[in-house]
Amino acid sequence: MYPNMFNRDEIFFRLGVEKSEDLLQALRNVKNPNFQDDKGISYLHRACQTHYVEAIKILLELGANPNINDMQGNSPILEAIGSVNESNNIILELMLEHGLDLDKMEGDMTLKEMIESFGDDEANKIIEKYCH
Repeated sequence: MYPNMFNRDEIFFRLGVEKSEDLLQALRNVKNPNFQDDKGISYLHRACQTHYVEAIKILLELGANPNINDMQGNSPILEAIGSVNESNNIILELMLEHGLDLDKMEGDMTLKEMIESFGDDEANKIIEKYCH
């Protein structure tokens, strides 16, 4: 049913196209919440691409690493906040609660600097709350 490409499994594909209780239940039972395909794209990257807050929560609770990079060096949070969505700040806060490193380099700037460059006042308030 799902194409075999880049070593992706069924859950990986479903995260890109589906939001259902069945998928959330399947996620709760994954053996490796840090699963990555051959391009380094993780379940968390996929859930962030689709702004699937419930899936992101489950993955983080299972121990998914919010700082995991794909092969291009991108963190999952950038998949979410790279496009305008009403869930972005919820996702940002969730990721920070689970150890997102704002000092992590994303290209030539830190994640904090990159997020601040978007000029989102609400996101910047969230960041300040987590900076000591």
